[in-house]
Amino acid sequence: MIGIAYDTHPEKIASFCEGVRELLRVHPYTRKDYYQVWLNEFGGSSLNILIYVFWSAPDWQTELRERHRFILDIIRLAGELQVEFAFPTRTLYMRSEDAWKDGPKKIPAKYPDDWMKTSENEGKAIVEDFTSDDDWRKHIPPPYHFSGARDGDGGGEGGEG
Repeated sequence: MIGIAYDTHPEKIASFCEGVRELLRVHPYTRKDYYQVWLNEFGGSSLNILIYVFWSAPDWQTELRERHRFILDIIRLAGELQVEFAFPTRTLYMRSEDAWKDGPKKIPAKYPDDWMKTSENEGKAIVEDFTSDDDWRKHIPPPYHFSGARDGDGGGEGGEG
């Protein structure tokens, strides 16, 4: 789950969700046959987006590296769209009845017929733009090679010791 701010406009939410889907479609180690990205619930401090993804990586280290890249790309996408991540907060409003007579800020309920498709296309285009020069767009990164461990004799890479 990713929590975004409650004041995020619906078209930004649609763009963000479609952008995350596009990241899943283009990232080299995500499974393309099954993933889900949807605005899923009204949380206590955020609008919660479900990101359900499976990885197709040869080993755990590669999966961790690719999760890292994917999460960084989600952060980049949010920055491009100006979608704010939420964190647990409590807001205390002090108001006078005179100042509140017009009620809360209105979000229009009626949008043009194609607003969802337009928002989704924006999310896809942003992902294409900011990932176009990323190495993984040109070739699948090789599996991760852990170089921190040493063989039992203290010599090479990859062993326990």
